[in-house]
Amino acid sequence: MQMLETLDASLFEYRLCTVSSEVHYAGLPKNGLIGSLDTRVSDRRVPRRLAAIIDQYRPDLIHSFRDHVNFQIWRALRRTQHQPAVLMSVRGRPIYPQYLALARLISGRCFKVTVNSKSVAAALTGVGRVPAERIEIIHNVSDADRFQPPSASQRREARAALDLTDDGFVLLCPARLSFVKNQIGLIVSLAMLKRRRRLPDDFRLLLPGRVRDPWSDRLMRLLIRAAGLARWVRIPGPIADLRPYYHAADALVLPSWAEGMPNVSLEGHLAGLPAIVSRQANRDEIVVAGETGFVVPTGRPGPLAQAIADMMALPAETRRAMGQRGRARVQELFPRDAALERMTNLYLQAIADRARHAPLPATAPARLPTTSATPAPAVTSSLLPSLPNAAPRPTRAARAR
Repeated sequence: MQMLETLDASLFEYRLCTVSSEVHYAGLPKNGLIGSLDTRVSDRRVPRRLAAIIDQYRPDLIHSFRDHVNFQIWRALRRTQHQPAVLMSVRGRPIYPQYLALARLISGRCFKVTVNSKSVAAALTGVGRVPAERIEIIHNVSDADRFQPPSASQRREARAALDLTDDGFVLLCPARLSFVKNQIGLIVSLAMLKRRRRLPDDFRLLLPGRVRDPWSDRLMRLLIRAAGLARWVRIPGPIADLRPYYHAADALVLPSWAEGMPNVSLEGHLAGLPAIVSRQANRDEIVVAGETGFVVPTGRPGPLAQAIADMMALPAETRRAMGQRGRARVQELFPRDAALERMTNLYLQAIADRARHAPLPATAPARLPTTSATPAPAVTSSLLPSLPNAAPRPTRAARAR
């Protein structure tokens, strides 16, 4: 999403079409026309409605995001007269079995399948049997200017706004509430610390995020009550801007069973936080054990509890130094501009490849219809950008998420 507003307007004209009107992320594009199908991605009408948009707008390129939307775009393109270039992005794990089973077939319609992590690429090539040459790894991007270590006054203000004490240890786990993110295992680890009398009275765990799996959320809350952890754990719900939480925290924790490249690890390090992550949440080695945080075995509450205790025992200056090294590492290994440049070049290559096989007619693009009463951005979407043909007009592309 961050890439859209960095596109060269002399080369690209983009449009974003979302399937759902629910908003999960802040900072969605402001300049493109945003419309929503305002439905669930499982709605049987989605392929037909997407096909109508594609034939009306006639994009040069469609870029779709997430497994379920990729599948719906593939189905839509089987209905359309207009056949654009296609990029499909797979951004996270686990990948549902039905999509892994179809991955090779769907990838055959794409110029490239873009992924954000080595772990996602391994799943697609190993289980999904997608040819390795069809996959392009382009890491997630985070804005180092937006996410910065807080000043002392910013830290105090953030803690005051969140009703936190100045001196208590604050552990932050920003993630959707789901089985995969393993908040349940994190609560078990805290219960172990409490039973061992190693959980200070002024400790707080913050769990901002939307509920993804209701049953997992219910089980987590049941465990919190059963273990007597209610006064140590806060669940504020979905938060659009996490910066105050990063500013208030002493460390980040992400105990996931599976991950692609977690944005919160990038953002947390950029905000100067050391991190405790599971091995599966660190497949791209964002966190360096002992240098920028701790890496623990996936799904084992004991080692996670010990890592939390070790992090609390470190002097504040040592934790800040770990966070500073983490920020430097993210800026060095995962630079924002390099990822944006690679994606832009991939757009150009995909459209040029299509032009060689099926030159575009010199027709003006139609407006993307808004299919909901009030256009609303969302995470699940289709984007429509553009590139120049031989003619000086900008080309059109479409992005689906």
